[in-house]
Amino acid sequence: MCARCGTALHLPRSYCHSCRSWAVEWKPVAPRARLVSWTVAEHQVHPAFPVPYTFVLVELDDMPDVRLAGHLAGRPPLRAGMSMRADFVVRPAGVTLVNWIPAEHFQEAVGDG
Repeated sequence: MCARCGTALHLPRSYCHSCRSWAVEWKPVAPRARLVSWTVAEHQVHPAFPVPYTFVLVELDDMPDVRLAGHLAGRPPLRAGMSMRADFVVRPAGVTLVNWIPAEHFQEAVGDG
Protein backbone atom coordinates (compact mmCIF):
# COMPACT_ATOMS: atom_id res chain seq x y z
CA MET A 1 0.00 0.00 0.00
CA CYS A 2 1.23 3.50 -0.73
CA ALA A 3 2.04 5.27 2.54
CA ARG A 4 1.59 8.61 0.80
CA CYS A 5 -1.71 8.37 -1.12
CA GLY A 6 -3.22 5.09 0.18
CA THR A 7 -3.42 3.34 -3.21
CA ALA A 8 -3.53 -0.46 -3.00
CA LEU A 9 -0.42 -1.80 -4.76
CA HIS A 10 -1.37 -5.13 -6.21
CA LEU A 11 0.72 -6.80 -7.45
CA PRO A 12 3.16 -5.62 -4.75
CA ARG A 13 5.84 -3.23 -5.99
CA SER A 14 8.33 -0.81 -4.49
CA TYR A 15 6.76 2.38 -5.87
CA CYS A 16 3.25 3.77 -6.27
CA HIS A 17 1.92 3.85 -9.83
CA SER A 18 -0.59 6.51 -8.78
CA CYS A 19 1.52 9.21 -7.08
CA ARG A 20 5.04 7.88 -7.93
CA SER A 21 6.04 7.73 -4.27
CA TRP A 22 8.63 5.21 -3.08
CA ALA A 23 7.04 5.20 0.40
CA VAL A 24 5.25 1.85 0.39
CA GLU A 25 4.23 -0.43 3.24
CA TRP A 26 2.50 -3.71 3.95
CA LYS A 27 -0.99 -3.51 5.40
CA PRO A 28 -2.72 -6.49 7.03
CA VAL A 29 -6.13 -7.31 5.61
CA ALA A 30 -8.87 -9.60 6.87
CA PRO A 31 -9.07 -13.02 5.18
CA ARG A 32 -12.50 -12.20 3.76
CA ALA A 33 -13.61 -11.49 0.21
CA ARG A 34 -16.60 -11.41 -2.14
CA LEU A 35 -16.96 -13.66 -5.17
CA VAL A 36 -16.68 -11.66 -8.40
CA SER A 37 -16.62 -14.37 -11.06
CA TRP A 38 -16.01 -18.07 -11.66
CA THR A 39 -15.78 -20.67 -14.38
CA VAL A 40 -15.77 -24.46 -14.36
CA ALA A 41 -12.90 -26.30 -16.06
CA GLU A 42 -14.08 -29.47 -17.80
CA HIS A 43 -10.91 -30.33 -19.75
CA GLN A 44 -7.97 -31.68 -17.74
CA VAL A 45 -4.69 -29.96 -18.60
CA HIS A 46 -2.55 -31.35 -15.76
CA PRO A 47 -2.82 -34.47 -13.56
CA ALA A 48 -2.59 -32.31 -10.42
CA PHE A 49 -5.95 -30.73 -11.28
CA PRO A 50 -8.62 -33.41 -11.81
CA VAL A 51 -11.75 -32.12 -13.51
CA PRO A 52 -14.17 -30.68 -12.96
CA TYR A 53 -12.81 -27.82 -10.87
CA THR A 54 -13.96 -24.25 -10.46
CA PHE A 55 -11.66 -21.29 -10.90
CA VAL A 56 -12.80 -18.33 -8.74
CA LEU A 57 -11.99 -14.62 -8.73
CA VAL A 58 -12.59 -12.69 -5.51
CA GLU A 59 -12.16 -9.10 -4.35
CA LEU A 60 -10.94 -8.43 -0.84
CA ASP A 61 -13.48 -6.93 1.58
CA ASP A 62 -10.84 -4.58 3.00
CA MET A 63 -9.52 -3.53 -0.44
CA PRO A 64 -12.08 -3.96 -3.24
CA ASP A 65 -9.49 -2.90 -5.83
CA VAL A 66 -7.47 -6.05 -5.07
CA ARG A 67 -8.63 -9.24 -6.75
CA LEU A 68 -7.18 -12.70 -6.16
CA ALA A 69 -7.77 -16.09 -7.75
CA GLY A 70 -8.35 -19.55 -6.33
CA HIS A 71 -9.88 -22.90 -7.20
CA LEU A 72 -12.46 -25.26 -5.75
CA ALA A 73 -12.97 -28.93 -6.46
CA GLY A 74 -16.03 -29.87 -8.49
CA ARG A 75 -18.95 -27.59 -9.34
CA PRO A 76 -19.94 -25.97 -6.04
CA PRO A 77 -23.11 -23.87 -5.91
CA LEU A 78 -21.86 -20.28 -6.18
CA ARG A 79 -23.48 -16.88 -6.57
CA ALA A 80 -21.97 -13.49 -7.39
CA GLY A 81 -21.23 -11.46 -4.28
CA MET A 82 -21.20 -14.41 -1.91
CA SER A 83 -18.85 -14.23 1.06
CA MET A 84 -15.55 -16.10 0.69
CA ARG A 85 -12.82 -16.89 3.22
CA ALA A 86 -9.10 -17.39 2.75
CA ASP A 87 -7.89 -20.97 3.07
CA PHE A 88 -4.12 -21.12 3.49
CA VAL A 89 -2.65 -24.28 1.97
CA VAL A 90 0.88 -25.35 2.97
CA ARG A 91 2.72 -27.09 0.13
CA PRO A 92 6.04 -28.96 0.16
CA ALA A 93 9.19 -26.94 0.82
CA GLY A 94 7.28 -24.59 3.11
CA VAL A 95 5.40 -22.77 0.35
CA THR A 96 2.04 -21.40 1.49
CA LEU A 97 -0.67 -20.57 -1.04
CA VAL A 98 -3.91 -18.71 -0.41
CA ASN A 99 -7.08 -20.20 -1.80
CA TRP A 100 -10.68 -19.08 -1.40
CA ILE A 101 -13.66 -21.10 -0.19
CA PRO A 102 -17.29 -20.09 0.43
CA ALA A 103 -17.63 -18.68 3.95
CA GLU A 104 -20.40 -21.16 4.85
CA HIS A 105 -18.02 -24.05 4.02
CA PHE A 106 -15.39 -22.44 6.25
CA GLN A 107 -17.88 -22.39 9.14
CA GLU A 108 -18.67 -26.09 8.55
CA ALA A 109 -14.94 -26.94 8.55
CA VAL A 110 -14.08 -25.12 11.80
CA GLY A 111 -17.38 -25.46 13.62
CA ASP A 112 -19.46 -22.78 15.26
CA GLY A 113 -17.29 -22.14 18.27
